[in-house]
Amino acid sequence: MMQDAPQTKRGDGAGMLMLLLEDERGNTLAEYAIVTAIFAVAMAGTLHLISNELGNNLSRTSNSLTNQSYTP
Repeated sequence: MMQDAPQTKRGDGAGMLMLLLEDERGNTLAEYAIVTAIFAVAMAGTLHLISNELGNNLSRTSNSLTNQSYTP
């Protein structure tokens, strides 16, 4: 069950700011979003490193095949 944020008097900016800072609704969603973003960045970095290494290996293999001399 969702609770409504506590009410404050109109024009009380400091009181409203304090209520907003103390309001913890939605924190769980934000925490999950941060964790998901961290994993996404880690996965992107890992995939980038793997693709670079595969590209280097393919280039090395193709250069090796090109440099083979053929003598009939």
